Amino acid sequence: MASLIINQAHPLELLALAVVVDGKLVDCDSDPTFVIEDVSTLPATSIRTSTAGTKIGTGRYAAKVSGAAWTPASAYARARITWTFTPPDGEETTVAKYFEVVASTVGEKGEFTYTTVAEVKELHPALASFDSRRIRDMIIQWRDHVDNYCAQRFALRYASSKIRGEGGRKLYLKEPLFGLHELYLNSDTEAYSNTYFRVLTGDSHRWNPIVEFDMGTITAEYGGLFTPELKTGEFAKNYTQIVKGVWGFVDEATQQAPFGVREASRIGVGLTIQAHWKDGGKAVGAPGLVRSEETDMHRIDYSVSGKTSIAGPVMSIMRDPAVRDHLNRFRAPINMGWVG
Repeated sequence: MASLIINQAHPLELLALAVVVDGKLVDCDSDPTFVIEDVSTLPATSIRTSTAGTKIGTGRYAAKVSGAAWTPASAYARARITWTFTPPDGEETTVAKYFEVVASTVGEKGEFTYTTVAEVKELHPALASFDSRRIRDMIIQWRDHVDNYCAQRFALRYASSKIRGEGGRKLYLKEPLFGLHELYLNSDTEAYSNTYFRVLTGDSHRWNPIVEFDMGTITAEYGGLFTPELKTGEFAKNYTQIVKGVWGFVDEATQQAPFGVREASRIGVGLTIQAHWKDGGKAVGAPGLVRSEETDMHRIDYSVSGKTSIAGPVMSIMRDPAVRDHLNRFRAPINMGWVG
């Protein structure tokens, strides 16, 4: 999800489309199109009619209008951009991404988020009149805490990752790779053709993402593994492998954070505000907040003092079962995970 600002050109990556086939970024034969709608209430109303997307990199398309990033002119509690595209030798596909647009008094710049102000207020009626800016600030802080707690990111971004080779034909990645763009083998300065590699990622390998040599392609081209172009034929031990592409743990169909992450954020943001902040000098109640658990002759207390710093409160609420059980499903395995 994303949170955009009225009359401010959105950061392109927030609404961008990634076109991936077999784990690799690919260009469409014709540019994808997008429409933008207000879905705060149904039926949806049009904000932007069908417009051709703009290529910003291999397999990556942005929502531009007349050469510039689309700029929202009004606030929307819930909006949707729907991309329509046809990958090479594939069928027409749609990807719908949801976002909000808020006033400049509520936020200063566009951000990736895992929930929206409207969703938090809807789930927590006690916050209906609470300051929207403070809710949005907490949403952004919760995003960062969720990423650190899970040692994963749940939004797509294009980046370069340096990984030390361990020898052999497989390269074990430290986080899910949504789509490979380029791979620089064994500290080389030129990228190798993606056709030489297989990408094992997505829903089936997101807990153990791997890039490996595609022996079928190499054998068909050269008759064997040890080729002049591929040199050693392995991800050489102690050599740097540079992997460029689009990274992030997202639902493949929506290219946004999984439901459990979004639900944990909606719950956690509301509980943090209700338990530890005040509105108009009065404490905002937190019905249902689990403050302690006792079992097997020991006790765990979740409640903390109402300090202005949220680090303690957030980590305490992350141990609340309503939040913890969602997030624990998405914590990176010990062999993966980045340090934020």
